Amino acid sequence: MGAVLSLAELQALPGQLLQGLPIEGSGAHRPDRSGVAVRSFPFPYRAGLAMSNDCDSQSLECLFDWHDFVNGRASTRYGDGLGLEVGDSFWVYGGSVEPHLFKGNPFDASHADGYALGELVELGRAGWFDTLHSFGNWSLRFVPPDRKDDPSIHSRDQIARGLERMDELGLKPSVYVNHSGSPSNVGGPWGWYQKADDPTHGLYSLDLLKQFGFRYFWLDSCTQLDKFGEDLDFGDEWHLQRALNRFRWFHWLRRVDADRRPHPVAMADGADEQRELLVGIFNRLIFPVDAQDGSRILAFKRYRDIDQPVGPTFPMQVTAAKLDALEQARGSVVVYQHFGVFGPRGRLPAASRPHRKRSPIPALDEHSVATWRLIAERQRSGSLFVATTSRLLTWVWMRDALRYQVEQNDERWTVRISGVECPVLGTRDAQAAELNGLAFTVPRHAPEVRVFDERGRPLPVRRAADPVHEGCDAVFLEWQPLEWPDRPRAT
Repeated sequence: MGAVLSLAELQALPGQLLQGLPIEGSGAHRPDRSGVAVRSFPFPYRAGLAMSNDCDSQSLECLFDWHDFVNGRASTRYGDGLGLEVGDSFWVYGGSVEPHLFKGNPFDASHADGYALGELVELGRAGWFDTLHSFGNWSLRFVPPDRKDDPSIHSRDQIARGLERMDELGLKPSVYVNHSGSPSNVGGPWGWYQKADDPTHGLYSLDLLKQFGFRYFWLDSCTQLDKFGEDLDFGDEWHLQRALNRFRWFHWLRRVDADRRPHPVAMADGADEQRELLVGIFNRLIFPVDAQDGSRILAFKRYRDIDQPVGPTFPMQVTAAKLDALEQARGSVVVYQHFGVFGPRGRLPAASRPHRKRSPIPALDEHSVATWRLIAERQRSGSLFVATTSRLLTWVWMRDALRYQVEQNDERWTVRISGVECPVLGTRDAQAAELNGLAFTVPRHAPEVRVFDERGRPLPVRRAADPVHEGCDAVFLEWQPLEWPDRPRAT
């Protein structure tokens, strides 16, 4: 049973528990320069970025229009491709142009193959579709009139059928992102309309999602409007405290009910547990939260900015100044977008939505093209690590979860990986994909450094001067990026 606090008491809690918080406990990743430590990012990068694009209104033509430029290397309407690693999302049930597995909605008994299924399967198997945007654009407006009052209208079986189909097709997304208003969303401690983790509802399926392999969950409240980046190193305690004092805590510490009345979120009883949650909310890209069924999940944050995340807002979301600050603080950011929607960027949805274009061609305006080129320049220069959402999240998770032992003598330092340890996912061996780009920092004076996996096999690490961590070398595996196909072939 968690602590019962009022909204006023919750708002005062960060000031009480985080006063005097040290940099080392703030979510910043500072490798120990006196020994062997996991590097902040794969070599040689100093910061990380992923694009989390929701598939709403994005046709296959629109998807290829901008991904061919951003991900590919061939000539496009925007110029030569940039060769970046940027993934995308899909739905299981969809009745429109977005990539989906089943045509229609969960109430359509035919379960016919969805739009662009062949292309979705090919790109999904290759790792580009790494995110499920909830289960679809579910709404009671799709329900037959004679079933409007049927309490079983949304069922666990609909989720199970979708997971079985993904398994049959070889699709293994690990990121689950809520879709506006869908009952198949995950609510966590903020839940009210979200039913996927509500064990009292017929749509409960969080256990199935986790068994399938979903690891990271974006919940509605996990949206940053003005803090660009997580795991930031603020440099010193004064700047850290200033950032804490400026942080907008309110929406993180309350949930609403069906009438939109605010209620305090449940908190753990102990001050240490409360402090850990507050630090996660403040400055961790990934942090554990309690789902509505009492189990723990890994939540992650997306950066939106003040304006609605539609195509034209992208150049305001990601700017040179924001990337400079992110790289200076060695942070990570997952940017929240809808590249399938183009139009006014006003903050009032009722005024701007009627004027929007769906699946626009071209999908990018000149300002968005310039922003993607800015990102690519920083990636090529070795400063900004760009990866799909799942692969950036896995890197950050692995950085904190990896366990290893170091043996030192005058001739050689030996690093032996013993596995990963996570408060949510437990303790086990590290998977090969989780070690992609693994990098350690070591003092420049260290002798030869060798790295072995759990089975005692040597890893083919290289060594070079670390451009980020002064006085250190990096001992690392080369990061293996995904390669975008020239044009996917239907299967």
